[in-house]
Amino acid sequence: MHKRPSNVLIVLMDVIISPI
Repeated sequence: MHKRPSNVLIVLMDVIISPI
């Protein structure tokens, strides 16, 4: 999971946008 700092941001945004 810890591959790139950008990936973390994308995942966080995705979770915030769709916290289902």
